Amino acid sequence: TLAKDSARMRLVNPGTYFWRVACRLGDSPSSEWSSARRFRVYSSVSNESLEDTTPPDLTIYPMQQLGRMFIIEGTTEIGASITINGERVELGVAGKFRKTVEMFKEGWNDILIVATDPSGNHSEHRERVFVEVY
Repeated sequence: TLAKDSARMRLVNPGTYFWRVACRLGDSPSSEWSSARRFRVYSSVSNESLEDTTPPDLTIYPMQQLGRMFIIEGTTEIGASITINGERVELGVAGKFRKTVEMFKEGWNDILIVATDPSGNHSEHRERVFVEVY
């Protein structure tokens, strides 16, 4: 039970941590969990730098095509952001995402999926698709 909109916790070691929240009022069921967020703790005792230089994992499942529409699904690192052809995509539970993209140009088109973690590292997946109008 929180009396205000902040909480304080004691962390033992420097490193990367994740948090998420849900709301519950009395005996009612709790709300959905928020997206996981990441934060880092640095040690003030040493000059240790906890730089993250590892790109986020990015897994793309086989795309489904429905005429000009493509259903893109995949997973990435919790806390990362996803864009598909420059458009931001909402990240769900456990880093899952799903987006329908419409391609307006007939012939070959590129779909670019980019995952960027909070440190600025990014992974890319490019898919070349063919659109044919009947």
